[in-house]
Amino acid sequence: MQEFIAKKNIERFRSMLQAEMDEGRRRMLEKLIEEEERILDAIKSATQSEGDQD
Repeated sequence: MQEFIAKKNIERFRSMLQAEMDEGRRRMLEKLIEEEERILDAIKSATQSEGDQD
């Protein structure tokens, strides 16, 4: 479920970024995308680690 939410957040923030003209808000959206991508990477790493233990 967390993976799904992170992916949807990334999609939403990227969509918002395309329409945003204010440079401050663009930077904020870019940071939010980076944060969600880190979360997604952590989820994927944890899932792979669990699979390696079986």
